[in-house]
Amino acid sequence: MNAQSDFASLKERDLTSEQRQQLIRVANIGLQWTAGNITIEDVFHELGRPQSTWHTDGDSYIYDFTDFAASFDWHQDRERQKDGFARVFDIQLAVWITSSIPREIFDERLKLRRLVPGDIVDGVRKVGSPYFIPGGLSIGSDPNLGYFFYRLPLADDSPYDVTAELTYRANYKEQNVEDTMNLRQLNFNRIYLSPKELGQRNLAKRQKYGYMNLRTGMVCPETGWWEGWTAQGHIDKEVVRAGQTFPQANVPRSADAPQGAWFVDAQWMWRSPYEEQPND
Repeated sequence: MNAQSDFASLKERDLTSEQRQQLIRVANIGLQWTAGNITIEDVFHELGRPQSTWHTDGDSYIYDFTDFAASFDWHQDRERQKDGFARVFDIQLAVWITSSIPREIFDERLKLRRLVPGDIVDGVRKVGSPYFIPGGLSIGSDPNLGYFFYRLPLADDSPYDVTAELTYRANYKEQNVEDTMNLRQLNFNRIYLSPKELGQRNLAKRQKYGYMNLRTGMVCPETGWWEGWTAQGHIDKEVVRAGQTFPQANVPRSADAPQGAWFVDAQWMWRSPYEEQPND
C-alpha cells in the first residue's frame, strides 16, 4: 500500500464532523459533572441511560458511542477526604479512529486553562507541573504519544481541584507530537485538597485579611466564620456573609465590658470557611 492510499484509508476512519461535535458535547457534560455543576441524573437526562454500570468501591457509568467510549466514575478518596467521593471522567477513542481535534477546542469550548509552572491557583498554591510531557521518557513508553495538562479555574475556596489530561498521538504525517491533532484519550479528575493544603490556604487567608484591618462597620469581603477582637482579646465568633458590614462584637457576660456595654466595636479576623446549608 503506498502512502497516498494509506492516507485515504486513514481519512475514511477519521471521526466525522458530527462525531467530533458529539465528543466535545460529551466532554463538556463530563467536565461539568466532575466539577459538581450537574448531578449524575442530569447526565442521564442529557445522554440517556448508560450501556454499562459497575458498583464496587464506587459507581461507574459507561457510554458507548461506537467510535469512542465515555465513563463517569465515582470512587471514595480515602487518602485526602474520608467522606468525600472523587469524580473521574474519561473518553477513550477506538484504535481504528483518528480524531483531528485541535487542543484549542478544549481551551475555548470547555474553558480549560493550560498549566503554567508558577501560576497561583487559589492565592496560595503554585502550579508545579508543565503543560506538555512527551512520551518515551521511560523504558517501554511510546515516543509518539504526548500528554497535555490543564486545570479548570474554580473558586478560591473550592475544596478540590479539577484537572484535565489529554493524550495525543503523532502519526506518519505529523512527526512532532506537539503539533498533532489526533486525540486518543481525555481524562478529567476531581482531586480533593489534603488537610495540610486546606490549612495552608486558611492561614494565608487569615494573614491577608489581617493586613486589611477589617473593623466594625466595614464591608465583609468573604462569607465565613470571623472572630471579633478587642483590647480584651478574642471575644466573639460569628458567620458574616460577603457584602454585609461587620457588626459589633458580643461581649461575654464574664468579661469586663467597657463602660458596661454588651456590644463593642471590634477588629474582625478570618477564622475558617462556612458551608452554606440547603435551607440557608
